[in-house]
Formats: sequence, structure tokens, C-alpha cells
Amino acid sequence: MIRGFKRNTKIVIMLIVLLIIGVFIYKSPDEAYWLEEKPYDAIKIGRTFAYCLLIGYKQKLLKIAVGPAKTKVENSNFHEIVLGNTLDELEKRKVPIQIISPLLPDQNDLDLIELKKVEPFIVMMFGYKKWDKIVEIPGRGKMLFFVTVGYYKPIDDRIIPKLVRKIANLPLLRNFTGRMGTTGRWVVYNYNYTYSLSDYLDWILKTY
Repeated sequence: MIRGFKRNTKIVIMLIVLLIIGVFIYKSPDEAYWLEEKPYDAIKIGRTFAYCLLIGYKQKLLKIAVGPAKTKVENSNFHEIVLGNTLDELEKRKVPIQIISPLLPDQNDLDLIELKKVEPFIVMMFGYKKWDKIVEIPGRGKMLFFVTVGYYKPIDDRIIPKLVRKIANLPLLRNFTGRMGTTGRWVVYNYNYTYSLSDYLDWILKTY
């Protein structure tokens, strides 16, 4: 009889524990909205998009863009510059290294100059820097890129994925599970820029 009582007690305790866990999971958010409050991923996608504008990488731009941004990319004549023997030619023309170096871009050279929230978007301005100065074409200003990003959340009401997201978004787990708790992602909704490396190369060839 004592054994039966102990067994029943264990079952009751297990049911209570499962009930408590179930309540926590039920109250846990279905979407990791806290990711929206951390601009790191937004800045990362914004910088990537700005870099693709810089080098004219249309295929990657189309993968990141949605809405007005995607329409603008589709209707734009982006093309990547192919340097080939161009660098040798520029050296023969004795073009200063400070002028040539921007033609060898790195994504880290895009400096975040400004970031502001214009609900529901984040608007960023990047400047393309070399030699600690923003690259510019005389008479045309600095090389700047303006990128507007938003957090896109597609609806996924399937039971298993929804349960996984809720578990991943439990307070003690969400710092470790990251994107398991979300269906959303940052995308580019709009953009603008002053000019690209293709324009910059054209200026060099006409000037030197």
C-alpha cells in the first residue's frame, strides 16, 4: 500500500511538473520578436546589400530585396566591373594608388554612418571608405548607400514548427536557440545610392 502511495505521488508530481512546463510553453511567444529589437542582423543585411550595390552584384540583390526594392533592382542595369588588365593600365597611366585602391573593395570598408528607426523599418546610411576617408568623385559627392530594411514574418501555423518555436523562445533557452524561434528574416524594402564602383571606374578612365 505504501509502494502504491509513493507511485501515485510520483505520478502526481510528474503531472504537476508537466502542467507547469506546458503553461510556460503555451505562454511562450510563437515568434522571436526580441530579434527585431537587436539591430545587428539588420545592419548585417543592410551592409551586404550596400556592398552588392557597390560592386553591381544584381543576382544577390534580387535575393535580398522585396517589394519596391526588388522592382528597382529588376529595372536597373547593374553590372559587375571586370578589372582584368585594367589595373595594369591604370598603373601605366600613373594613376595614384589612393585613386586605384577603391577598385579593390571589401565589405568591411562600408562604414555605418547613420541608423534610425522609422517604424516599422530601420533606415541606414553607409559610406564607402578607403584611406580613412569616404570615397568620392569630384563634383558628384561622396559614395553613399541608403538602405531601408524591415523584419518580414511569414505565417506558419503548422503544429510541430509552432511548438518548436515556442520551446525555443522560452526565457532560459532563447539566448541559445537563436533563429530556431522565428520564421522571420530581415529584408530590404527600399534603397538609394549616389554611385557605384562602375561609375567610379568610368570617372578614372575619363580623368587619367
